[in-house]
Amino acid sequence: MENKEGTRRPLEGNGPRIGDTPSTLNEEKIQFVTKEEHQSIHAGVDWATGKDKTSLLVIELENETAVPKVIYKGEEINGKENVHFNWETKTQEGLSGGMELKLDHYISGKSAPAKETIHLQTGKYVLDD
Repeated sequence: MENKEGTRRPLEGNGPRIGDTPSTLNEEKIQFVTKEEHQSIHAGVDWATGKDKTSLLVIELENETAVPKVIYKGEEINGKENVHFNWETKTQEGLSGGMELKLDHYISGKSAPAKETIHLQTGKYVLDD
């Protein structure tokens, strides 16, 4: 098989070969990314800012005694005091299913740290208060 410059390439395999240049690849543009950038792109993370573009909430727990890593709307929550997340499947019963999220954390400011709470409720949890 010949490319547009008349040089021969093996028939097997469709990917680029060592020594290929954009001209030997029919002017295709090749973009090289680092392993971290590739993982971030596929994980829905904007690698330029490090922010998650797709998830409302990400909770990572290394082990049962570790402090959880919490990312809410693409921002990591630091100064955590309490992380509460409850989710229940909606069933045939009248008032079932829903989600409750409560994140108590401290924000450092110009004076003493201020406590802030993120509290979201859906479904049956809206009526539990």
